[in-house]
Amino acid sequence: MTTDPDERDEDLKTALAAYRRRIENLRAQAREVDAQIAKAEAIARMIEDEMFGPMGAVDRVDPPTLSSTSEPVKALNNGELVVKLAKKILLNAGRPLSRQEILANISKLGYTLNVANPPKFVGKTLWAHKDFVHVDQQGYWLASKMPAEKGDNDQNS
Repeated sequence: MTTDPDERDEDLKTALAAYRRRIENLRAQAREVDAQIAKAEAIARMIEDEMFGPMGAVDRVDPPTLSSTSEPVKALNNGELVVKLAKKILLNAGRPLSRQEILANISKLGYTLNVANPPKFVGKTLWAHKDFVHVDQQGYWLASKMPAEKGDNDQNS
């Protein structure tokens, strides 16, 4: 059974045109969803401000958005988001926090980590990052806030 090559090309052109229209429709839907998300985030911030005062207990870091009406902003990946928020959360707490406590605070700020095991992800991310140290039986803390170890001052004198 043979098919006419010209007929086959026309079928492919028709299919391609249909998929290009589908892509444009999906992009339009995505822009509408982005606008709805932006409105919902603004309402959530207003409610937080009413409940906790401006900026709440921890300085809020608004999630970056990509909008068709503004310049694109680099979206933070999960690791960058954890590092940025954990620094603010720990400074506000003033003490080391467990990965579960850090994750709970991230959630209170309205963020969700799209990973299989969020507590494990938070722990591994902070463990591997130079700006954090793990304090036995206490949790994670900022490396810059750790007291100098004995002998460090002697080397700088």
